[in-house]
Amino acid sequence: MTRYLAIAREARAGFCLAVLLGIVAYYSSELNHGIDPLVTGIVLGMLVRLGIGKMAIFEQGLAAAPRLLLPVGFVLYGVQLKLNELDIIPLTTWMQVIIGVVVVFAVAIWLGRRLEIEPVTTLLVGVGTAICGAAAIALCAPLLKSKPKETSIALLTITCWSIAGIVLYPHLHAILAMTQENYALLCATTLHQTGAVTLAASSMGPSCAHTAMIIKGARTCIIIPVLCILACRNYLGEHKKPVSKLLIPWYVWAFLFAGAAFSFLPPLRPYVSCVMPATKLLWTMAMTALGLTVHLREITCDMRKPLLLGLVVWSAVIGNYFVGYYGMGY
Repeated sequence: MTRYLAIAREARAGFCLAVLLGIVAYYSSELNHGIDPLVTGIVLGMLVRLGIGKMAIFEQGLAAAPRLLLPVGFVLYGVQLKLNELDIIPLTTWMQVIIGVVVVFAVAIWLGRRLEIEPVTTLLVGVGTAICGAAAIALCAPLLKSKPKETSIALLTITCWSIAGIVLYPHLHAILAMTQENYALLCATTLHQTGAVTLAASSMGPSCAHTAMIIKGARTCIIIPVLCILACRNYLGEHKKPVSKLLIPWYVWAFLFAGAAFSFLPPLRPYVSCVMPATKLLWTMAMTALGLTVHLREITCDMRKPLLLGLVVWSAVIGNYFVGYYGMGY
């Protein structure tokens, strides 16, 4: 017992630092909804680490914080899944979303190998581009056993191109004279983060933003099969042979249960708006802890190839949109 109390005392300093800086990052991001609080947290963590350097007193708590906070945030994120609304999405839109996800992963894996990028970084950039940005990366990082540096690089990569999309998409809409429906679909199926979708689509008014967010919700639900696939990949990778049972972590099952409960039990739906801020806050604290373990100079030196990867896979999903709706017409 004395040993465990000593470990808890040693971890307390780092854990408290991550919590306090995470709170600062979360509320700072509220000033600009185009920037995800998870990204704000990891950047703030890296800046603080650059300033104070590596201090042994914080290391144990910083390592423990993501392991404690991410699974809880993982479960709570399930409440925002709107499984009961999936039937209102047209089949053609589902085809667009699913083909876009397949294209992103195919291009990411192919190009990541040729650029000799770490496989975990490649998959995180792919899932962040294909599904729901920083949230998808936070969901998948534990299953892939991602290192703090890999998670940081993936988050910064998709954020750079998400910001670029916020700036460029309204101009693209004006140049191509897109209809409101097509522009909402473009934003919802090709922009990385939910905040970016809202900001870009809002340039055509609240109705366009509402349509885009419904479609974005369908895209977010694709995370469910992706999580199951990654869980199987992770388990098979550890055992190096076929297995007779599917081992999916408890928090994935709890995530699915929360999504189903809040989707199909009407009395629970009013509480979604209360739970989601807590989810983002927990994840921001966890990402801040990761940032505090990563040296900013190392990240900036290794960003060139992931940024290129992020640009190419983002271009691929945009290309898929234009092929589908202006070429094949589905």
